Amino acid sequence: RKRVLEDEDSEEEEDVEVAGEEEEEEGEPNVEDLLENSWNIAQFLPQAASCQSYFLMIVSAYIVAVYHSMKEELRRNAPGTTPVKRKSISQVSQEVLGETGAMPGMITFSQDYVANELTQSFFTITQKIQKKMAGSRNATEPSDMFPVLPGSYLPLNNPALEFVKYVCKVLSLDANITNQVNKLRRDLLRLIEVGEFSEAAQFRDPCRSYVLPEVICRNCNFCRD
Repeated sequence: RKRVLEDEDSEEEEDVEVAGEEEEEEGEPNVEDLLENSWNIAQFLPQAASCQSYFLMIVSAYIVAVYHSMKEELRRNAPGTTPVKRKSISQVSQEVLGETGAMPGMITFSQDYVANELTQSFFTITQKIQKKMAGSRNATEPSDMFPVLPGSYLPLNNPALEFVKYVCKVLSLDANITNQVNKLRRDLLRLIEVGEFSEAAQFRDPCRSYVLPEVICRNCNFCRD
């Protein structure tokens, strides 16, 4: 009888722990609400046709999706959990794994997400921008559609083209999806009828930067440009 009571007590303790964990998960703030997206490059896109909003939407969606994937993989790999068979990651080289230090499951998820879901939404949004704001490829003067900000110096005149270049540049910061982003960029440029290797298709930072010479660090007194 004593053993039965001990078993019941242990089961009650486990139930309390599980309930506590569920409450913690339910009480966690929404990551979408906590995400701060402050990209200076987005401000150089036109506000018309929701170019800036679409930029933030695509980038935010990718960050949040990868975050949830990483969180799920950490949960699966937690001590005491049942091992789950993952997808093959033969496409991921050991060199990339070593450089990024990312988890295999998260890398596979990121590549699949970009190649499928993100590509579909990116194509749809680019088509909308292209229809609403057709750019003039042969123009040499800046278009009134683009905001003129401190540091502006490029004659921007094709909203859809700049949108594609800026978003792809930001996504390419993740070394795990380099191949997928390159393919996505190539297909999007074809969609808006811009040559992949043309001068117009090459990314150039829309904000001019200045080098301050001989700046001294207040902490270590190191001096560099």
